[in-house]
Amino acid sequence: SSSTTTTTTTKRKVSDQDQVIGTRPRIVSIESAEDYKAFLEGDGDDEEERLCIVKFYASWCKSCQKFGEQYKRIAREIGDLEEVTMSGSSDDEVASVVREGEIRMGEIEYGSNTELCKSLGVTKLPTVHIYSSKGKLVDSFRCGPKKVSVLLDKLDMYMSMSPAEVDFEADMYEGALVGDSILDALNEEISAAAAVSDAASLLGASS
Repeated sequence: SSSTTTTTTTKRKVSDQDQVIGTRPRIVSIESAEDYKAFLEGDGDDEEERLCIVKFYASWCKSCQKFGEQYKRIAREIGDLEEVTMSGSSDDEVASVVREGEIRMGEIEYGSNTELCKSLGVTKLPTVHIYSSKGKLVDSFRCGPKKVSVLLDKLDMYMSMSPAEVDFEADMYEGALVGDSILDALNEEISAAAAVSDAASLLGASS
């Protein structure tokens, strides 16, 4: 029978019995609404307030695959870096954070978390959400491999702001979303009223 290897991410010292495999960028895999909430709440012991980025993708999406490689490079440059070791006392992989980056990065696979993605307004892939250190949505946009420069420009802009300024941007973004929702509702009512009026005119003309 084949053995199963599991990976645990933690912060700890590597013992003499552990075998170091290498380092990799830390991108948190979000598998549920609970994971999503926990990710936005952070590690709990961060000394500095950091932006959070979440990538929404699908395993079958070629554009997502190409963007995923770019996302990993960004994570290696400015995200957390973890060292992967094979525990000397078991067959488990242990990933230990060895460098805290300027931002925290996560990802959600659409096919496995369709309802969660829909509840967050994700309809196109790949999509990126940028959150403040308090978990407020600051920006959301479709970001394929040809638009990675847009993501980098936005990250530069938000990272240059103070936490208070980022929170203000988040409040403005939320207000814009509410305004768009109200406008869409009004347009639907106007369209429905126009359809009723047209139907009444047709009935009047035929009588």
